Amino acid sequence: MCLLSRSFQLIAAPCLLMFSGSQAADAGMQCLNLYPVLYTLQTGDSANETRPQRATRTEQLLASRLKLVPEQIVKLLIPLAESISRSTQAARIDQARASFVLGVFETSQIQALEAGDEAHRATPRRPEMIIAALQLAALAAIEQSRHEEAVKFVTVALGETSADKDLATWTQLQKITARAYRGLDMKKDEERIQRHILTEHQRILGENHVETIRQHSELAGLLYQQGNDLESERETRAVLKATLRLHGPESDQAAIVRKNLARVLEAQGRHSEATPLRQDVLEAALKASGKQSAPALAAREALVKNLAARKSHAECEAEARTLMESAQAGAGPDTALVMNARIYLAVSVLEQGRHEEALQMLDQLQEDSSRLFGAGHAQTLLVIHTRGSCLNALKRHEEAAVILAKTLEARKRVLPADDLATFETRLQLGQALLNLGRLKEALAEIRITANAYQRLLPASDLRMRSIADLSNQFSSLEEGRQILVDEHRANYRTAASTLGAEDLQTLNVQAGLAAYLAGMGRSDEALAEYEKVLSICRRKLGPDNPGTLDLLQRSALIHLNEGRFEACEKMLREVLAHRQKNHKPGDLGVDETRYHLGVCLGQMGQLRQADEMIRQSLDAVKGQPQANPDFVAQMEQMQARIQKAMAPRAPAADAGLNAGVGAPGTLQSPLQLKPAGAPAQLPAAMQQSRLPDIDPASLVPSGTIQKPLEYKP
Repeated sequence: MCLLSRSFQLIAAPCLLMFSGSQAADAGMQCLNLYPVLYTLQTGDSANETRPQRATRTEQLLASRLKLVPEQIVKLLIPLAESISRSTQAARIDQARASFVLGVFETSQIQALEAGDEAHRATPRRPEMIIAALQLAALAAIEQSRHEEAVKFVTVALGETSADKDLATWTQLQKITARAYRGLDMKKDEERIQRHILTEHQRILGENHVETIRQHSELAGLLYQQGNDLESERETRAVLKATLRLHGPESDQAAIVRKNLARVLEAQGRHSEATPLRQDVLEAALKASGKQSAPALAAREALVKNLAARKSHAECEAEARTLMESAQAGAGPDTALVMNARIYLAVSVLEQGRHEEALQMLDQLQEDSSRLFGAGHAQTLLVIHTRGSCLNALKRHEEAAVILAKTLEARKRVLPADDLATFETRLQLGQALLNLGRLKEALAEIRITANAYQRLLPASDLRMRSIADLSNQFSSLEEGRQILVDEHRANYRTAASTLGAEDLQTLNVQAGLAAYLAGMGRSDEALAEYEKVLSICRRKLGPDNPGTLDLLQRSALIHLNEGRFEACEKMLREVLAHRQKNHKPGDLGVDETRYHLGVCLGQMGQLRQADEMIRQSLDAVKGQPQANPDFVAQMEQMQARIQKAMAPRAPAADAGLNAGVGAPGTLQSPLQLKPAGAPAQLPAAMQQSRLPDIDPASLVPSGTIQKPLEYKP
């Protein structure tokens, strides 16, 4: 469905403003005073949030402070701002605030600075007005993306006060500075300021004061917003502990912090840990306001999303059905919340294998969503996407492909470029095309989706597994593998015709083709390509060149994997001799080759020599920072197997000793063919053995022992 936004719900600040029918003018001025700081500091976190949306959210925040509804705020605030902006008698600072409310930020900044100058020149001087004017000027500057000016204005204002003198004013000024730093992409400085605010509150008010806890919560929220989930989790847990101690487990504040902690855990893919928190929040909302209340509906919707992400489909179905019924009873059937509940309900039914039932739900959903929101609305497109997924599950791939192709084009038009919903449609379209035998079209969708998921998702996300499965499904087809081989061969032909057959870049492409063929088990073809590259490298680069030796070792490992041990031994001894002669400190090449030679000898029954070589290599690489721990673990396992084979009455050799081409990771950096003396590395296509990747053609198991390091030609 949709991702959680990167924002925390803040623990509410104490309500300082009160309102009654006889105080409309005062309430209007209070709105005018508060509007700029709320608008800049508490809205605009998302780049996609428009100015009208920010204004609406600010009005909602003001309504919460004044215990009114947002419509009343609009009736009070906008006419007042327009009146003050036309008045020649209004105070300069009020004119600046009115200009801000009306969105004329440059004028607001100029008027605020004029008000500050008047306060500075007044007798007696008016420090409080100077601070208020400079604060407003800074807020207006931020809205114009003039963040350096904002920092300058706040710095001057901070000279007029201190945390000990006026903690609330000092805190607000510090937060404006932090917001300006965010605009300058100075995340560490923004975090540093929020930590400083917390430290000062702890010093002045104590760790258990309500305002200290609120500032601690804002620090946790900032860390979450910056993507620092582990640190945010630690701080949020501390906030929850303090909140429970101060307010109790049934308090509104505790529910807010539980929601925030759930968000952090879900962002890390730890949905199971978040579920009890979501359930606690729902239970508290049900007790406080009933099943059909807005807080209870929101809490249940969050729980439904959590259960869907966990793949707890039966529980998700039950909660989604309750959500749908409660929302319908409270607000009627034609609301966004009811539509969301129906979508989750259909998806949970689909995921439980009740495809026909799900399709019936989705058919009606598509009709209702198109009627309510329009055919091109994001909500309707989600329904159509889910319907296409359902058709895929029913193996009605022709229908699915048509629907999903149209949905993809629509989502590309209406959603942001990197919206994950678009890539989910690409994944489903790739699945349909693959099952229809339209492999080249499917490969294009798989590659785009794999690339995006690799950029946007953590490795633990279940969608990474989905694209990996689809990639492997493609690669398991003989026709799919041939398409990928043909691509490699075409790349080689292009390089050869453009640069020449003996150009180093061409040779690297050809070596990548050989490695790919080896990874697919087409050993004879791989050896033929390696031999062509080797013959040129021996002549052009020399037998001692690291690239030449790496190619020779790769050829040897193919022989090892095919059981041609004598040929493998001969090649590895040649590589080892050259590497020992040119060995440099920190180079693991000697240990890598010695290890592979030990494995080869073990396969030939020469167990004592094998044990000695593997142990020597293992001792050399243990604790080395550049060594890949996965490969070191493999070396340890191989040594154990050799020693087991050497035990009394054990077989002379273990038929499964071969580490071959399928070795995990690397220990020695893969090599790029270069002239003698230059650092070396093979192409990226030779460094990966698992999918998904930017290119699902990268199915080549690596055969070296060192962490990959990129060296440019």
